[in-house]
Amino acid sequence: MKRRSISTTAIAAIIIVIIIVVAGVAGYYYYMNMQAKKSKPQVVKIAVLLPYVVNDYGWDQDMYQAIAQIASVYHINYTVDQNIGYSTSAVESALEYYASNGYNIIVAWTVGWQQEILTVAPNYPNVWFIGADLTNFTNPSTGQPEKNVVSISIDLIDGAYAAGVLAAFLTKTGIIGYQAGFSYPTEVAIGNAFLQGALSVNKSIKLVYDFTGT
Repeated sequence: MKRRSISTTAIAAIIIVIIIVVAGVAGYYYYMNMQAKKSKPQVVKIAVLLPYVVNDYGWDQDMYQAIAQIASVYHINYTVDQNIGYSTSAVESALEYYASNGYNIIVAWTVGWQQEILTVAPNYPNVWFIGADLTNFTNPSTGQPEKNVVSISIDLIDGAYAAGVLAAFLTKTGIIGYQAGFSYPTEVAIGNAFLQGALSVNKSIKLVYDFTGT
């Protein structure tokens, strides 16, 4: 069978058709991309709320340095509000302020603000609230989980359990101690994990604990 040659006109027609198809597909994806951009916030603004100061050589300074490094890479617009403390009214006021002033993400960086986060978050469903080691995501008023509340897990529970195992081997009296700042759910859970770790070695271990309120 002989091959039939393709004329120059036919080749030109095929090229034109391909160009039209490619242009149409490109135009479609360009349009969809533009629509997607319109539906997304153009500027990501992050507020980092800290209970104490940014140079405490610990919890607050770690987050301060972390957000600064992230922002330098991704060019994120962020604000750090420090030394807010643990007053319920002060914490809720700070959360409300940033949520109502165009911040897309609010990092409430402490284990003690769980209740305040769950109180404010329902009023701002388009804002993400990020807590630390939250143990509950259910709004007390509605009984429903808040879909815009997430938590960063610091794995304090696992570390406390391991520390309890070690304490059981070290104690000479059969008594171990746990001291924390406040009796927040997370800090209570840490103490319980510490005790459970010790009991896994010695069932007669006793725990003495204290919450200093500072």
